This record gives sequence, structure tokens and C-alpha cells, in this order.
Amino acid sequence: MTTHIADIASYQGTLTIPQLRAAGFGGINVKVSHGATTKSVHPDVAAYVREARAAGMALSSFHWLTASPSGTAQADYAFRQMAALGLTAAGAAHVVDVEDAALVNGQAYRDYCLRMQVLLDRPIAIYTGDWFAADRAWLRASPESPWLWSAPTVGYVPAYPGDGSPMWETGYAGWPELSVMQYRVAKVAGIPVSQSAVRDADLWARMTGVAMANSQNGWPVVGQSAVTDRAIRGVEFPNGWLKGDVDVIFTYLINRLHLEVEAMITPGCWGWFIKKIVNSDEYSNHSSGTAIDYNAPNHPYGKRNTYSAADRNKIHAILDDLDGVVRWGGDYTGTPDDMHFEINKGKAAVKVVADRIRAGENSMDWADDVIANPSWRADSAVNPTVQAKFAISDSWTRAHLAEVKSAEAAAGVAALKTQLSSVSAVLLAAIRENGDVDETALAEALIPGLSAAIIAELPESALTIEGVEQAVRNVLLTGAAPDA
Repeated sequence: MTTHIADIASYQGTLTIPQLRAAGFGGINVKVSHGATTKSVHPDVAAYVREARAAGMALSSFHWLTASPSGTAQADYAFRQMAALGLTAAGAAHVVDVEDAALVNGQAYRDYCLRMQVLLDRPIAIYTGDWFAADRAWLRASPESPWLWSAPTVGYVPAYPGDGSPMWETGYAGWPELSVMQYRVAKVAGIPVSQSAVRDADLWARMTGVAMANSQNGWPVVGQSAVTDRAIRGVEFPNGWLKGDVDVIFTYLINRLHLEVEAMITPGCWGWFIKKIVNSDEYSNHSSGTAIDYNAPNHPYGKRNTYSAADRNKIHAILDDLDGVVRWGGDYTGTPDDMHFEINKGKAAVKVVADRIRAGENSMDWADDVIANPSWRADSAVNPTVQAKFAISDSWTRAHLAEVKSAEAAAGVAALKTQLSSVSAVLLAAIRENGDVDETALAEALIPGLSAAIIAELPESALTIEGVEQAVRNVLLTGAAPDA
């Protein structure tokens, strides 16, 4: 979401809504008050609001804060001006303009923010700049209004940074959240206009009190603060994905794709960003943080069957284990998108699967957890070459876990120990074949997870975790089952 908004005060003179629309503006930010006066408020402000609303443009109001009267009194005054214009209800944002040189302390600012947010029942934003904020720590650190509207990096002369500034895209460093807007001054129809660009849909929704739009799968579009900052196995996923249950599911999915189908590459993997679906007015599921693209250079949009038949079968097996809450773009009946994976069900269904993954009820979970354990990946245990080649998850974990279960059911603990010896032999053979490794360190890293998994599979008995850990330690280090 990027919406360009123009400030409207008396300085804009004869500038019209049609002229702003023609110049690409999607909203206006009208000045409503200055201290406890209407200084520099446009005489036709009501007409601007009325015409912009009729044109479907975004609406916001701003107040110029002064040192007196009190911040509370100024908020009450500004609120009355906003109410007369119909700008107090949900759907309109509000900004306090903080750059008056006479404002030597933060009391008026704090009182204004607290009072206005109570009156509106939603957060407000601020506008300021380096020339004002640099020597006023109370403004930068204030918790009353952490939503930054815009902040030029220089004063009125020679110019605001505009589109050429890195901050026009990235936000203003040092503030608690991403900027809602960035700022510049440019001309429209020959008239200098203060201009902003709304870049964070989530913060804008909070400021206006309006629910976010939904992406194609029905999940709400979110801002960057709602998504993870994630790397999986050292590979960055720019912008990540939605926190919570979606994070659990995508982390599980990506690990299995990496281990069983195709190792991750970088660059080529990414997640959240706000965009529309190609040739559609619907928001992409990337916009809600519920979609990822995996190894995009290997699987270009529009090209079908970029994975082999065997790998396609593996992908479908993984998705079956996720009970269909994830859909693969390779299964689209229209334009294929083999890189793309997206959440395909609602929050309740996603929570069920995420909870099962957390509880380790999937047959692969305990093994994946062991393999993904940071202590296992440490250089002291496995060198990077072995780590990259050591895709034994599919080749032995399923088979030997099944054998362990079957043996325990048929012949009890003695047969289980025999199977453990077999697993140990396969494991150590695979390691030796792929490269040098500290087998003792690897065994120590495997013991806790393996022991817990075995205990979970055993019937009630006199065995304890400590006892089984010792037995497993003997098996892994000696390759032979201890005496019963």
C-alpha cells in the first residue's frame, strides 16, 4: 500500500481536488487548528473535505501544537474543529504537528497526545523533523504517540529529502515503529504542496480505526510489525511471515522442503510484502504474511513442472501431513506458480495443525527437531559439508522409527534395544560416508531428543528418562545394545 497525500492549509490557495487527483494523490491532510486558533487553516477547508470524501480519497487532519494553552485545551479545541468537518469518526487519521520553537518542553505534547487519543479512541501520529527533534529527547522517547507520520532530515532550507532520500522508503531511524509516512515539498499545478506517502497499511488502519482489507485467502492484510524477521538454516527470508501459528507451520514446511525436496538458495526466498495479485484487484496472500516464495529462481512464475515428478510427490506428501492448510502454487489450475506456498484455511484450522506440530505428534517432528537443534549444527559436532549433505531425515528416520514402534509392540524392550543398535549403525555409516565428524559430540547432541522420543513410544513401565538416556548413550557410542 502506497498512498500519496497532500497537506491542505491556507498556503495552497486555489489548488483543487481534481488537480490533486490528476497528479496521483489518493488523500488529503487538512489543517484544522493552530494552538487554540484557526491560523493558516484554509478558508474552504470544509469544501476540500467534502469533495475528497465524495472522490473516495483518504482523509486526515492535523493540528499545529504550540507551547500554550495547555496540550489538553488544544486537543479539546482541535477535536471541536474536526467534529465540525466530520473527521472525528473512524475512517480519518489525525496528526499533531510538533515543530514550534517555543515548545521547550514535552508537557504540552504529552497532554495533547493523551487527550486526543482518548477523544478519538485510536492512536494519533506526529509530524516533526531533525531540526526540532534532535535536541528534544522527550519527543524521541515519548511513549504517548509512537506512530511517526513523517520526519524530514533537514529543515525548510534548502529542501526536504523527497523521493531521493533513503528514508523515503525505509523510514526515519531511531523511532519505535516504522514511519507511517515520509515527507517532501513539491509543486502541483504550480503551487508548492507538502506531500506524504503512506507506506504502512497496518499503522494507517490503526490510525483511522478502520479494519484492514483481506488478502485472497481471507486473512487480513498486515503491516511489517506483524511479521517475523526470520532466517531458516542461515537463509534469510526477507520480511518473514505472520507471527504465531503461521510461523510454526511455515518453519516446519521450509525445513522439510529443504531436507526432503530441494535445499534453500539465497537470494531467492521471501515472504511478506503488500501487493495485488497479477491482473486482479485482490490482495496477494503475501500481503497478509500468509504466503512464501521458495527458491524463486529455480521455479519461475508461469512455468509448470519445474520440480521433478518425484519431488512433486514429496511436496504433496508434506502438504498432506499439514492437513491441507497449505496450498502449493504448482497445483493452480490457472497460471502455475511453483515457487509459491500459501495458507489455504482459516485461523482455527491453522491453529489445530500448529498445535500438533508444537506437541510433536507428527511422525517426523522429533527427528526434525533433533536435526535442526543448534547444538547439532555447531561446528564442534558437524562440519558444514556434512551438514549440507546430511539429508538422512527421509532416508532412515521414517523407516527406523516405524521399525522401532513395530519391534516394541511385538517383542518389548529387548527388541527395541536391538532396533536402536540398527539405527545407530545406519546413522554412523551415513556420517562416515559424508565426511569427518566428531561422533561423540554428535551423539551427545542426539541423546536428549532421541531419548524423549523413545520414552514417548514405550508403554508404562519402570523405565525412566535417565535410564533410557544411558542406554541410548551406550548404543550410540559403542554401536551395540547393552545387556538387558
